[in-house]
Formats: sequence, structure tokens, C-alpha cells
Amino acid sequence: MKSKNEWKYFSFLSHFLITLAANVFVGFIIGYYLDRWLGTVPLFLVIFCFLGFLSGTKSVYGLIMKLDGKGSKKK
Repeated sequence: MKSKNEWKYFSFLSHFLITLAANVFVGFIIGYYLDRWLGTVPLFLVIFCFLGFLSGTKSVYGLIMKLDGKGSKKK
């Protein structure tokens, strides 16, 4: 049987991965439909997938800082 710490780490990891994947997926959808609407080459698809990745990375970084106890403490 797994200990509580192992389940806690698994929960954190799955939360991070879902957050990152969801941001990239939203960027993909936006880019795909913009390309279809404008009739362009997959220009917007690539741009918005990259922006989704950056947004996901920033979100995951924020989650890590909150877990570390250093997150957004205002002075």
C-alpha cells in the first residue's frame, strides 16, 4: 500500500501535468479555428500552441511557488 506522501506527490504531479496540457490544448483550439477562419497556413496554430505552453509553464511555476510557501506574498 502506498503511503500518504506518495499519493500527495502523485496528486501534485497530475495537477501540474493537467494544468500544462489544458493550457496547450486551449492554445491549439484557438489557433486551429483562427487558421480555419482566416484560411492561413498553420501560423496561428503554432503561435497559440507556443503561447499556451508559456502560459502553462507560468501557471505551473505559480503552483510550485504556492506549494513551496513563497507564493505571492505582498509586502
